[in-house]
Amino acid sequence: MTGQIETIGIWPAKFTPRTMTDGGLLRQAKLQRGALTYGQVVFCDGAVARSVREQTLQEVDKGEADGLFDVSDILDHYPLSRRFGVEQNDKIRCVDDFLGLE
Repeated sequence: MTGQIETIGIWPAKFTPRTMTDGGLLRQAKLQRGALTYGQVVFCDGAVARSVREQTLQEVDKGEADGLFDVSDILDHYPLSRRFGVEQNDKIRCVDDFLGLE
């Protein structure tokens, strides 16, 4: 995601300037595409993996995300991230890991 997001008033307002231009993000995405391979997937508990997939499909159904895509169908300059689940208070929260994009 890039650009401004709507303020919803749940948390105090805080402006954090971006650390990369859109063009820089696209160039970095192209360089890092090879690092996001199936061989680097860290497998987690089956229930966690199912929950992450289910929540992701719900986001797609709501129009909050696009997908599912085969990686070969995605332009090589579009940024990708790893997604995994973290158990918190008897719930599984999806985490999108863009670590290393900077």
